[in-house]
Amino acid sequence: MASVKLVERIDAPAQKVWKVVEDFGDLSYVGDAVKSCTVDGSGIGCVRRIEMAGGGGIVLERLDAYDSDSYRFAYTIVNDDECPLPFQGYSSRFSLRPLGPDATELEWQGAFEPKGVSEEEASGVVNAIYSGGVAGIKGALGL
Repeated sequence: MASVKLVERIDAPAQKVWKVVEDFGDLSYVGDAVKSCTVDGSGIGCVRRIEMAGGGGIVLERLDAYDSDSYRFAYTIVNDDECPLPFQGYSSRFSLRPLGPDATELEWQGAFEPKGVSEEEASGVVNAIYSGGVAGIKGALGL
């Protein structure tokens, strides 16, 4: 199984960073990569349906864990056969750790099996998703 881990400092309080990502169904911070995002259900077990921009297909992600007090959530892609991404068996954890009153450590990690591509290529796609997400979070914070 392959894995990717991104750790990055964000110069904003953890509570403020969390406000950008706390709604599992709101991916507005990722910009043009996502055409739409809807959620079926609520709380742990709900599934968000992400329609990728440019006819890129549909990704279904199930919320597996969520703790707003410790700024953490985890999710799994549940439509491996139809998912347009070059990996399967994907699970991810996202967390924030306060670094004092004005800074936060963001950690985003995922594990997966490459699908039709090398591990290096699949890892590159995951890295690009994470990097784009972090850039979007920073943009939403005006950083």
